[in-house]
Amino acid sequence: IGVFILLSFFIGGMWITLATLISEKLGTTLGGIITSLPSTSLLSLLFIGLTQNPVKASEAATVLPIGMFVDNIFLLVFILCAPKYKTWAIPIGYFIWFILAAIFGITK
Repeated sequence: IGVFILLSFFIGGMWITLATLISEKLGTTLGGIITSLPSTSLLSLLFIGLTQNPVKASEAATVLPIGMFVDNIFLLVFILCAPKYKTWAIPIGYFIWFILAAIFGITK
């Protein structure tokens, strides 16, 4: 199990590095498309299945859409706040994210 956890950190780090390099070389539009692919979810579920068991991975998959929704609300808040409140856009986005995560975490 420990090997799979280390492998998950290595592969996840490599994916983030690759996506960042693609963004730097080919532009932010393509980089945004690459980073928004469900590859992170795929890798997460794969390694949950390997380190725990497939049942835990399927349980994690059921709440995945809720997490994606909350993440997208963070992005929307950031996009709307950034032009007017440059230094506060990320903290405001995180504030909303924590509220929604708490609401959905309590109700799940």
